[in-house]
Amino acid sequence: MIRAWVRILGTPVPPSATWLLGPVAASSVVGPTFYDRYATSNGLRVREESDAGLLVDFGVLGSPEFEVSRVHPDVRDFYEHTARYDMALTGRWSLLFQPLGWAIISLISRRVDNVNLPLRPADTAQGMSSRVITLVDPVTDLPVLACWLRRMNATGAVIYAGFYTTDTPPGSDRRCVKVVFPLPQGSINVLLRPELRAGGAIELVSSGRRFGDPGYYRVIRHRDGRTHARYIRALKEYIHVYVDRHGELRTAHRFRFFRVAILSLDYRIWRR
Repeated sequence: MIRAWVRILGTPVPPSATWLLGPVAASSVVGPTFYDRYATSNGLRVREESDAGLLVDFGVLGSPEFEVSRVHPDVRDFYEHTARYDMALTGRWSLLFQPLGWAIISLISRRVDNVNLPLRPADTAQGMSSRVITLVDPVTDLPVLACWLRRMNATGAVIYAGFYTTDTPPGSDRRCVKVVFPLPQGSINVLLRPELRAGGAIELVSSGRRFGDPGYYRVIRHRDGRTHARYIRALKEYIHVYVDRHGELRTAHRFRFFRVAILSLDYRIWRR
């Protein structure tokens, strides 16, 4: 039903629109081994290092509207050396959206083993694992994509298997963080605009008005190679990364439907 909705109401995506394209899953399951499969099929090499980051250089996000020099050093270090860090996660659904969240995660996420957002506190009571995997060009040895795999320790279910890079969508005045979560024959693509907050904190915001703006896109790739994408304006994400008054690194990840809260994910982050 979702694929049919995107096919009928979505916008055709030309091959030149690289800001919106990304990895998709050919099989019905994504799971923790997707990165190895993707690397093999695309002629890339998997590299896993103890200090790898989601962004090789956080400075690429710099712009007149986003002064990188004002970002707290701990926040920047987390993005450039994510593998150095462990984290604990707690989640809280709004009562209004919890039944819908349960249906989507139970019927879709668990089957494809990706985007398994926690439904109950017990899901993350035993913590979560975090791995950063870099896919590199075997000839130049240069990074092509950064991959962040997070799993529930209790069940092994994949909370997020995402690909991280940066790009500038046509409707943005600054470079954005681009995250692609592969799904069968498609993906969830999120483009997040960086904004400065007090104390050197940052907030990544996936919010816009129209196709081409930062935000949330559901992408479908057809068997003949054509691609359609649907911009879901109502769904917005806010990722606030900051150092609290005790000097601890934290992240408040909020999902909203227009202005109504859906889900809150709170991370406590520390150096290994």
